Amino acid sequence: GAMSDVLLFDGHCRFCKKSALALKAQTRGELTLTPFRDIDPTQYGITFEACEKKLHLVFDGRVEAGVGAIVQALRHRWYGLFLKVLLLPGIRAVAEAVYMQISKRRFKLAGGCADGNCTMYQ
Repeated sequence: GAMSDVLLFDGHCRFCKKSALALKAQTRGELTLTPFRDIDPTQYGITFEACEKKLHLVFDGRVEAGVGAIVQALRHRWYGLFLKVLLLPGIRAVAEAVYMQISKRRFKLAGGCADGNCTMYQ
């Protein structure tokens, strides 16, 4: 079938890992979870710095970040169309702002860091 979507996430962050696993479960497993620190994200045309700020989804030869990555990862689900509302101008700006607030605090959420070395990111 089609190539699996690839989700680049922060493997050092427990909250991110839990979120990525939850997203994979929602896609019925049709999602390859890849910690961006374990690979060279530039192979997808994505900078390391961008990966530190947002989730990235590589799909159909495209890349989406943040809220867009989440919405596109779920595009094949029955509720995927409803989620597309989040991509509308104005609504997306608000959704991305909320996303960035969560991203900035990600090491304080869900038990923080996977290996305890994340104080440098706070």
